[in-house]
Amino acid sequence: MKIFTIVIAGGALIAGLYFFSPKSVPSRTVNITRPGDPGARAQDGEQFGSPVTNAIANAWSNLVSYTVRGIRNSNPGNLRLTSIPWEGKVPNDENTDGEFEQFYNAEDGIRAMARNLLTYYGRGLDTIEKIISTYAPDNENNTGAYIRSVEKFTGIDARRVYPSNKIRSLVKAIITHENGLNPYRDETITRAVQRAGWNA
Repeated sequence: MKIFTIVIAGGALIAGLYFFSPKSVPSRTVNITRPGDPGARAQDGEQFGSPVTNAIANAWSNLVSYTVRGIRNSNPGNLRLTSIPWEGKVPNDENTDGEFEQFYNAEDGIRAMARNLLTYYGRGLDTIEKIISTYAPDNENNTGAYIRSVEKFTGIDARRVYPSNKIRSLVKAIITHENGLNPYRDETITRAVQRAGWNA
């Protein structure tokens, strides 16, 4: 009887997460993978073979996507809200966050972050130390800890010129530090950085 009650409660929780999760970004697509998933969903609505598996995948996607701000906004680099007309950006007058940019899909959000990094690189900010000190200034962040986190993730000395052909690793490191996880597929990140103008 106790096991049956747990199963029913679990099913109700999954259904609740799926049907009642808030959708803060209009027409938002989801392009993420999750540990343990039997496959990868390219966007909301894609179906797995099993209805149960599909329900669990959708519930997990909602739980992750709508509780982590950068992922919820499809802005995993947590770019501040500006007047820059980024590709795929939710217009400022429709932005529901108020502080950070929102994008209609994660690839456009990652592209904007990679484009921002390319601008830094062109200005001579070409080490992890220089990049992160500008990207995450210490008036808002523990910049030293951020630099160490990115250095450890990428395996590149923070004071060495960062190899441009390893930009995907830098992007992943920033996403991971900003959100506590990187749920995006390598293909998504590759497309985003290439669209931003990196040869990667």
